[in-house]
Amino acid sequence: MGTTSSTITGLVSIIIPTYNVGPYITKSIVSALQQSYELMEIIVVDDHSSDDTLNHVVSLADPRIRIITLSKTVGPGNARNVGIRYARGEWIALLDGDDWMDVNRIQYLITMALENNADIVADNVWLISHDNLLPWSTWMDDAKIKWPKIKQLVLEDLIKKDMSFIKPVIKTSFLKSNRLKYPDLPSEDMFFLLECLRCEPNMLVTKTPYYFYRSRLDSIVSNQVRSLRGTLEALMNYQNGTEPNSLVNQVLQNRIKDTQHAIQVRDLINKWKRRDFTSVNETLFNSPSSAIWTLAYLPQAVARRWKKRQVQVTPHHHANALPTGKQ
Repeated sequence: MGTTSSTITGLVSIIIPTYNVGPYITKSIVSALQQSYELMEIIVVDDHSSDDTLNHVVSLADPRIRIITLSKTVGPGNARNVGIRYARGEWIALLDGDDWMDVNRIQYLITMALENNADIVADNVWLISHDNLLPWSTWMDDAKIKWPKIKQLVLEDLIKKDMSFIKPVIKTSFLKSNRLKYPDLPSEDMFFLLECLRCEPNMLVTKTPYYFYRSRLDSIVSNQVRSLRGTLEALMNYQNGTEPNSLVNQVLQNRIKDTQHAIQVRDLINKWKRRDFTSVNETLFNSPSSAIWTLAYLPQAVARRWKKRQVQVTPHHHANALPTGKQ
């Protein structure tokens, strides 16, 4: 696995955790290799994949790529921590193995960080549906987030919106001085960002999207409610260790409510799809709030489906909206 090294000034370490992402990993790594920012290393941490992910990584044969293979599956949070431990960069950038970046992403974010003396920088996110290559929306547009071109993110912002889509670029010294690690929990991105913001960094987010986030079909369909329930349990356990009237507690309480509503809605929709109308009626009778939240959710769901279908039918739909450097 190699050994840890001292930090190299200006170097950006792009950490890519992988687990069974054979069909996607080449595009992800190539997007890192093609960055206009030249001083970088790419650390691929394979979380004991059982498919051909590693073969794709090895075949790229680029000296900037460092490969770490784990002997057992430890989860995405722990895999990221391994990559961070072996990183030599002054900056840490996170990239998932089924996502990709615009060619100018790292250059833009590092420039923004240096010009504003930031500890953490991040960008808006293009939303990609499964195997499409063009986005149907951005995270900020879909979440109806109205921010200036560059916003300083603080802990209070997490009360209003779920920020788990953010893939930050972080100063290594900030991580080390605050002993920050990804937790071994569902929705680890959300908890990690929460812990970062508790340390009061200078964190800047640009509304310009340079990151392409893929929602895979298998991750959408399978065990969605179970995954949300795992997140809910983690949120509640995490909240138990916080002061009742603290800002962190408020953030967690809002995320708990949002997750509970999401579970209610998806559980009801799943029952409807199975044509289990007896269970639907029982749910509506025992939990009228499920009907309220489902009715509130449906217009958003219909609008999202229409946008995704438009991209499939007319692939040029977003062509002019993409940032410079999209290939």
